[in-house]
Amino acid sequence: MNDPEELNQDTCLAIKGQMLNRLSEILQERLETANHAISETRLSLQGETKSSAGDKYETGRAMMQQELGKHEASRHSIMQQLQSLDHLKAKTTQKTIEQGTLVVSDVATFYLSFSFGSLHLAGNTVFVVSAMSPIGQLLVGKMRGDQFAFQGKLTKILFIC
Repeated sequence: MNDPEELNQDTCLAIKGQMLNRLSEILQERLETANHAISETRLSLQGETKSSAGDKYETGRAMMQQELGKHEASRHSIMQQLQSLDHLKAKTTQKTIEQGTLVVSDVATFYLSFSFGSLHLAGNTVFVVSAMSPIGQLLVGKMRGDQFAFQGKLTKILFIC
């Protein structure tokens, strides 16, 4: 957050809402890309004709099948993330940090959901992390005002929502 000292519950919830919307948009874009890749790969598989060089044909088909499998696995993962996000959107504010909590510390801002990486919006960077990640495990169960050590630095939790 640009100035954590000016943060209040309404501001935190607004930032959380913007972050959730942007994360949802990105996942929808990724889902569209995965669906397109699946369609293209299936078309290529259908268009593949058997030639007199049988081994070459079989190798090409096998590679396309592997590629199709990767795209389908990616789509499945994205769909799981979208379902998780929908579930977390319905969560209300908590007193302790858990899945679906936006955590503002004196070092960084985190959102506990699934591993995604950093998300940049309106001059703020939010690290979207899993509760199972090392930082997530340190945060779960903590409250506003608590401190924790991560990578040799003592970090204070300024606000949660």
